[in-house]
Amino acid sequence: MKIEKPLVSIIIPVYNTEEYLEECLESVLNQTLKEIEVICIDDKSTDNSLEILLKYAKKDNRLKVIKNERNTGQGIAKNICLKELNGEYVSFLDSDDKIDRDAYEKLYDFSKNFKQDVILFNMVRFDEKKVWESELHVKSITKSIEKTDLIQHPEFIYDTTACNKFIKASFLMEKNIKFIDRLYEDILFSMQLITSTNSIGVYKDVNYYWRRRRNSNKSTTQERTNIKNIRDRIFIVKEIIELFNSKDEYKNLINVLYKKLVEIDFRLYINQIDKADKEYKNVIISEIIPILKIIPAEIFEDLDEMEKIKYYLLINEKIENLCFIICKEREYKKLEKQNNRLNEEMKIVKSTKGWLNYKINNIYRRL
Repeated sequence: MKIEKPLVSIIIPVYNTEEYLEECLESVLNQTLKEIEVICIDDKSTDNSLEILLKYAKKDNRLKVIKNERNTGQGIAKNICLKELNGEYVSFLDSDDKIDRDAYEKLYDFSKNFKQDVILFNMVRFDEKKVWESELHVKSITKSIEKTDLIQHPEFIYDTTACNKFIKASFLMEKNIKFIDRLYEDILFSMQLITSTNSIGVYKDVNYYWRRRRNSNKSTTQERTNIKNIRDRIFIVKEIIELFNSKDEYKNLINVLYKKLVEIDFRLYINQIDKADKEYKNVIISEIIPILKIIPAEIFEDLDEMEKIKYYLLINEKIENLCFIICKEREYKKLEKQNNRLNEEMKIVKSTKGWLNYKINNIYRRL
């Protein structure tokens, strides 16, 4: 199928995702909206990802494959693709994820009806076993909205993923918004988008499926104790704080940003500090603590008691005590999980024919 003028360009950066890539491509090439182009860039994969891309490109000429001569990282790879897009609108898809089959048709129609620059749509987490709500998007994507802005809906600050954005291409080019060459490039890109327009739509009834890898093939951003991971995240945080402080209309939202950092961003790294090496701990002390010290005390008040204690210990540089508490908390959660499983097994044993079912289940578990 030859599309002379695609309505939507979908950009997919690819690096070593052969295990998931076909599922991703099937979800996008089988969209109900046929007038699309799919721009895939292989970022010098060392597995069979490029071969899979070329196989699909032979079957469907809406798919264009760009081969990077060196591994540049997702930010630069996506910027390369942005130079190639021909659609009225652009969206992004990670190569281990997938999206509803009618997503781009719904989003295109919604955008044509209400003329937004950017549409935010829903994102859920999934793995091989289940689907669950994303912590970020359950806070930020609460209902569909025809047209609004960040001032009216500061909860959009929690929506820091690029792949659930449907963007008018002319707006993106006019504002010259690009990805930075760092991990977590999506976060800064998303904040630059929503602070550059007062024409934002929300479409809740489309789902993007954001994979959580549970095997040894974890994504880089899942490796919390990786030193580049934490350094890049802190760099992005500082850039976003500066972005909000540099725009008069958004200065009043800085406390919402601080609240999000305390609830989500910093917590991810603090809860791994007991597993980390000396360099990692030094980065937390030298980079995160100074930011925490400028955050108003009331921002911490809504946290649960354990989180308050952790931040108190960190701000006062009681790192050994903090490590001890986090380690014990992890042990407690592990025991709690085991106890819950035992309770479920006891319910089975006490039920009708439960003992037989219990024995069968345990036999299969050992096989």
